[in-house]
Amino acid sequence: MQKLFLLTWFIVIVMLTLVSLRLPLAFTVLFVFVDIALALVYFGTANASTTVTEAGGIAVFAFVLVGMYLYMDAMSAATGGKTFPQERRCCTESALRAYGHPSCPDRGQLRPLLLAADTASGPAEHLE
Repeated sequence: MQKLFLLTWFIVIVMLTLVSLRLPLAFTVLFVFVDIALALVYFGTANASTTVTEAGGIAVFAFVLVGMYLYMDAMSAATGGKTFPQERRCCTESALRAYGHPSCPDRGQLRPLLLAADTASGPAEHLE
């Protein structure tokens, strides 16, 4: 039962890792470390190996450190401070567009939508 639980979570987190490729790199790194931890704990449990399970515990510390970085970034931004650097992405729009991915329209196609959204909301003159 424990192996099935770990395997299920591993599959779910791998899917989240694939989805995070368009997010800043720190999110993808976080999910990769969770994947590694779950895989190591799964193999440690399946083979009754304490060494592999301990390696999974070390991977847990790695994803906790990345998670702390992301949390500190969010808290800094929420309290008016500067955000931490995390602009780089694993999968950029230009790379997706080069492969003909449909979720990456040209900037020219987005411009009218962005302008319409700006004019629809109107200026915030009612706030004084």
